Amino acid sequence: MGLMLRALSTGAIWGVCAFFSCGAGAQSYIEVDAFAAPTNATMMIYSSTMGALVLKNSGSAIVAIDIASRQPTTRLANSLFTDISLSPSERYVFAADYGGENIGYGTPRGTSYVHRLDLTNMSWDLRTAYIAGNVQAVSDTQVILKSIDQWVTFTNNAWGSGNALVSLNTPTNWAGYYASVYSGDFRYDVRTERLLHGSSSQEIQAFAIVNDEFVKQEGTGIYGSAQGYGTNVALATDGTAFYYGALQVDPLDVTHNLRVFPERIYAANGSIALGSGKYYDAHSGLLLGTLLFNTTIYALNPDGDDFWAFDPASSTMHRFATFGSSNVNLTSSGSPVIAGTTVTFTAAVTGTVPTGNVSFTENATALTGCGAVALSGSGNRRIATCKISTLPVGAHSITGAGRQRRCVAVLAGQRQLRDSRSG
Repeated sequence: MGLMLRALSTGAIWGVCAFFSCGAGAQSYIEVDAFAAPTNATMMIYSSTMGALVLKNSGSAIVAIDIASRQPTTRLANSLFTDISLSPSERYVFAADYGGENIGYGTPRGTSYVHRLDLTNMSWDLRTAYIAGNVQAVSDTQVILKSIDQWVTFTNNAWGSGNALVSLNTPTNWAGYYASVYSGDFRYDVRTERLLHGSSSQEIQAFAIVNDEFVKQEGTGIYGSAQGYGTNVALATDGTAFYYGALQVDPLDVTHNLRVFPERIYAANGSIALGSGKYYDAHSGLLLGTLLFNTTIYALNPDGDDFWAFDPASSTMHRFATFGSSNVNLTSSGSPVIAGTTVTFTAAVTGTVPTGNVSFTENATALTGCGAVALSGSGNRRIATCKISTLPVGAHSITGAGRQRRCVAVLAGQRQLRDSRSG
């Protein structure tokens, strides 16, 4: 009696490989603009209202860019730029120019400054500050500043007409409010007048701004419900979620954990959360797509779904946007399929004259010969095909990621290869 080992497919692309409508439900993105960055970016701001990008590099420079003309305007720090923040009107950008602190005392070692950029004409103004380690804009003429050494202090400041910022809060520690939280980063939400702080001691603490004073609210406690998820912070542009590393919490109750993502989140809007070159559904944590480069530097549109991403490998800026005019259907050839024979994956794109390439990948690695398959055909329906005969026995999750003018769809399906005996 002979023994023959055959690998059969027990299901071609199935389940989530039905039509995926870009713009309906989960968001999908295409690259719609790109240009060489005038500096390496460690932080970015995007004002869609003013048509401007603002980049902070790792040290002494901030570069403002008029997107239409690509014209840059550079501002140098007096000491060190450590943070930037966009005012709610999107007209002004505030930059913290950090003069240092006396360790453990919360007092300034040197002079700190806050710079204010008017994006209507790319002009700069300057005020001295108590300690400007981090900055959050409350309005066009008001900012909250934070120290960054050990146990931190906050100050609430008006821009004023003099050379120095005008303190609005009653000091509890020298010129500042002693927050009783360890060093970290914070975000202010003008809609709720709440300040959310994520510390390096694995803690999230909320504060309210009441009559210009800081009022401590709920917190997770040191090494409490936020422990182990990371220390960077992000607030969704629509205020629906606050992120502390990989953890998403309710911004109105930071002790209420909503979900945990597979990686740290660096920026978010109401629909997606951006990790290291990947974007996830903000409501489910499901991976929706992967950019063509790794990055953690983003600038999101405060009023929409588009965003800019900085590619550190090529020092280029890339804008991504959503479109709802295309559908993509991903299918595979016959089932069952014997391992070693050719399997054909077909991505059919319908939309308004879609063009571009489709990349067929598994675990973020392009299938041999299928890394950039051009769409072919005519009219409003085009196809891209990938033929491969080297998939081994086992489960395979195949992704077809397309970058067309009209739509990017990320689709996945599973092809299960198994052993069977006959004799």
